[in-house]
Parts: sequence; structure tokens; C-alpha cells
Amino acid sequence: FSQQAIALRPEHMENWGFSFRIAARGYEDFQILKDGDADQAIYPMTERLAQGDEVCGPDEFGAGSYFRIRGFPGEEVAVQLCVVDGQVTVTTSSSANRSRQWKSKTGWDRHRYSLLKPESGGFDVIPMKMDPQRPGVFTCTGRTDKV
Repeated sequence: FSQQAIALRPEHMENWGFSFRIAARGYEDFQILKDGDADQAIYPMTERLAQGDEVCGPDEFGAGSYFRIRGFPGEEVAVQLCVVDGQVTVTTSSSANRSRQWKSKTGWDRHRYSLLKPESGGFDVIPMKMDPQRPGVFTCTGRTDKV
């Protein structure tokens, strides 16, 4: 990967943007680094994005997670990053009139925790839920065979 600086758009102090052309392979991968620092990456929550998937970061957990944009070789794609009150929005639009948008969650909704219970051949993933009476406290229920 190569780094490309993105420019602040002076008309909107919370917007940054950059553009690129789709390579001959028909797609491009990217992530956004705050101040060029991989420990402050902005990246998708899931590896294979769908419209509306969440944006994560900026944090140090973005290694290997990239936005993937598919298109025609040579097609120009504009990327806009908007950060307002801690919410991160990444929008792409192309010369072929395709656009996508992803947003981060704010507050406690951005936290997800799970309990991993060993099972034969792997783990059972049990999602934890936040207690609405005690924000920041996440719980789950399960059964164990050993005490």
C-alpha cells in the first residue's frame, strides 16, 4: 500500500477528501490514517463491507481491515471523510454515479463484547448486552459444566 495525503476542504472544516482511480484489477482497497499513524486508523468493522456497515476508529485495531471499492478500470472515485462530534462518516462516489456511505456508532452503542465458551473444535460466541440501568456494565448468561 502507498500513503496519499488527504486535504481539508476549507468550505467545511469537518470534511476531508481525496480521490483515486480504480486499477486494472477492478477494485481498490483503502483505509484512512489520522496523521499518517497506523495506530489511528479509520477502517470498516467487517472485512467485506456492505452499504451501511460501521466505521471503526481512529484506533490501533485496523490492521488488515480495508474499505474495498469495485468499479471499472480507470474509474475515478472520490472519498469524503466527515467527523462531527465524534461520529465518523466515510462516503465514496464515482464517475459512474455509484455512491456508498458508512458511519460509526457513538456512545455505548459502539461497544460490543462477547464471552467465548470453549466447545469441541472451537468456541461458542455468546454476545454480552449492556445493562440499561448501569451504562458500561455488560453481562450475559450461560451454563457451565464445571464449578
